[in-house]
Amino acid sequence: MVEVENIKTARTRIACVNEVLNRGVVSQTTLVVTTRTYLWEAFMWLGEQLGTMKQPNPYPASYDSKSAVIEKTADDFDAPVVETLIAEIKDLDDTGKVKYLRAVIKEIMGEKVYLAPESAQITKSLNSLTMAKNFLGLILREIRSTFPSSVIEQWDAPPVNPAEPVKSENPRPTGGLGL
Repeated sequence: MVEVENIKTARTRIACVNEVLNRGVVSQTTLVVTTRTYLWEAFMWLGEQLGTMKQPNPYPASYDSKSAVIEKTADDFDAPVVETLIAEIKDLDDTGKVKYLRAVIKEIMGEKVYLAPESAQITKSLNSLTMAKNFLGLILREIRSTFPSSVIEQWDAPPVNPAEPVKSENPRPTGGLGL
């Protein structure tokens, strides 16, 4: 059975990626907002899994309409991790930032909690992460569409020497979508 700590770690990492997107490292286009929705969905499905594991309710006042208390999320983002992620991508161009975040999501998908899904909640969380990663891929598609066809043709051309990729003289975009 998946350990509670593995689930909490995955939830924290998902929340960190979502917070990086929330801070505007990538502009808030419809695709970014949809990516964030799927990240929250993945986060919440893992929370549902914790509920099936007889974990104590970390939000005892959440159903008490007479209480003004709103509890902090039990495993919210880790501020130092968010700052580290932002520092690692701040000097990247738009393409690099999106690719970096896709790689982080792919890494999360490879964590112990997802290796052998044991429940519908974990499977649904994995599906949501897949959708988040795919929506970041659509952002790359949008960035690509901002280039002239001559640049795209150069990217798509087979390498002269298959052992070496073609090096483009054209820089990647730094603001094609305002990212």
